[in-house]
Formats: sequence, C-alpha cells, structure tokens
Amino acid sequence: MKEKIIYWDYAFWIMIFTILFFNIVVYIGQIVEKLVPDFNENDINNKTKLNKIIILFEVYLQISVLVTLVYLMREIVGHYLRKFFNIQKNPDKFATLIVSHTVFMQLPKLKKKIKFVSNNVLNTNLNKKII
Repeated sequence: MKEKIIYWDYAFWIMIFTILFFNIVVYIGQIVEKLVPDFNENDINNKTKLNKIIILFEVYLQISVLVTLVYLMREIVGHYLRKFFNIQKNPDKFATLIVSHTVFMQLPKLKKKIKFVSNNVLNTNLNKKII
C-alpha cells in the first residue's frame, strides 16, 4: 500500500481557516491597537524605573488580550465550521500558527513598546546601561 504524504482536503481546510482567521485577526488587532495608549519613547526614557515597568505590564496586558481574543475567535469559527462541514483533524491549529504573526505585524504601538522593553527594562541589549 502506498503511503499518503499530502492530504489535499486537509490542506484545503487549512487554507479556508487561514483566510477566515486572517480577516478576523486583522480587525481584532486594529481594535486593540486603538484602545491602548500611545507610546513615545522620548517621554519614557527620562522617567523612573516604575514607569518603565508599567510599560512592561502594558505589553503583557496587550499581548494577553490579543491572545485571548484570537483563541476565542479560533474556537468560535472552528465550532461553526465543524457544525456545517465534515472537517477532519484540526486545520484551525495550523491556521492559527500561520496567521499569528500577522497580528503583531500590524501593531506599531506594541512593536515600539516591545522594542523599548527589550532595550530598557529587560536589558536584552548588552550595549545599554543597566537600569
């Protein structure tokens, strides 16, 4: 018996889930981005260590909200697609992996905060002075 390597019906459902997730995730990211405070690194650099830690917690909070909303979206979309179609395996898990970086690509405030946190709070940039 010949071993099956590619499952075209499964690939089809991964594609469908990815397209749906992409569209929904873009809007989720835009909504969250509008709700978070603006970030200006110049205003923060001269402030205290406490303010820098607050930025770190803003990053944690924004990522937590995004992850939770994306998880809920995945479960809801997956539930309804499985309800109406005979979908085998879990194409939604692959689609989530494919689309997940899309959320962060479109969030300039979060990217600036992550860069700031990396350089000033977590001290991952070895050229920076320790706080």
